[in-house]
Amino acid sequence: MKASSGLGLTHAVMGGNGGSAHDPGAQGPTGQRANRQRRGSKGGRPTGSDIEIYRRRNEVERTINRLKIFRAVATRYDKRAYVFHGTVTVASIRLWLRT
Repeated sequence: MKASSGLGLTHAVMGGNGGSAHDPGAQGPTGQRANRQRRGSKGGRPTGSDIEIYRRRNEVERTINRLKIFRAVATRYDKRAYVFHGTVTVASIRLWLRT
């Protein structure tokens, strides 16, 4: 008797046991972390993340998206860089006063 899901797919087609803890050949979280550290910059997900760097990056991205609400900033109507800089400054001041 073969194991199947409700869709008629066999257990092997669905990807096996997915690295269950009962499988002696499965890598647990410790093995995955060691594998990522061993690979280094060759690829794969990072082994960990710095929460403070994430918070700062998220804050910057959200602020830029709030600036893009202003049409003149999002589309950059201004021809000269110094005029655009002034537009961004005014939009920033308006956001600052709003909060």
